[in-house]
Amino acid sequence: MMAVTQPRGGTRIPRFQQGLHWTGVLIESLTPMPIETAARARLDVLYPDLGPCGRRGPDDRARTVSFLRTRGSLRHLPKEAVAALASAASPRRYGAGETVCHAGEPAREMFVVQEGRLCTNQYSSGGGRMCIDIMLPGDIAGMAAVSHDSYIWEVLAARDTVLLVIPREAVLQLLDRHPAFLREILNRHAQRLQYVETLLYLSRERVEKRLAAALLYLHHKFGTVLPVRRAELAEMAGTTAETAMRTLRRLEELGLVERRRGQIVIRDARRLRARLERVAGSPPAA
Repeated sequence: MMAVTQPRGGTRIPRFQQGLHWTGVLIESLTPMPIETAARARLDVLYPDLGPCGRRGPDDRARTVSFLRTRGSLRHLPKEAVAALASAASPRRYGAGETVCHAGEPAREMFVVQEGRLCTNQYSSGGGRMCIDIMLPGDIAGMAAVSHDSYIWEVLAARDTVLLVIPREAVLQLLDRHPAFLREILNRHAQRLQYVETLLYLSRERVEKRLAAALLYLHHKFGTVLPVRRAELAEMAGTTAETAMRTLRRLEELGLVERRRGQIVIRDARRLRARLERVAGSPPAA
């Protein structure tokens, strides 16, 4: 059984200020982060051998190496880089709905999803939430630890989740020693920033264009079968679940996508991209 320690404490920035932080507005008002005791109790049953943040033995490290070499974006790294990552990482668990980090918090750690699901969120000045990205096992979160003093976005556990947590100091050392790891981080940064820029550009366009941009981003990330729920896709496109459902139905009738339970299948990415790039012929819609 793993020896465990309590997770680090944290502070929470009001959501309307989270929406402003990444633009450079100074954050001053901080309130304590709530403790999700129910989620913790449920995780004690699901993972009795894993504390909130645990130290690992040789077997745990071997399992971490095996995971990193077979899952997600880091599987293409050289063996030496994977071994270094595994040595620096410690497991930490979060219950569904629990916040991993808040926008504006000091970026002291980077995270690799080992089990579960994360959402990266941005809040508007009115408190509305927009999902920027969805992360599954093997994906990297908290990349602000590489280049920023504080996290840019909120990261939320959408399901009961186990993360591999890598301290900022270890991340920076790994970047210096392993160029392949640096290239992978830069690639992930560039993809996400390109998608955010696309959403900003399309913010006054019709819902169909915003939805198509979200679908194509997820298609580039996950392939043909997108492990995304319609409510999550609606947040990524900045619209309501009902509007997203109607738009998806229209795209399905055109043979561009197929809706499944908990999934969306891309049937014709080329035509979907053509609809995104087409000049808008109607006024913007909310």
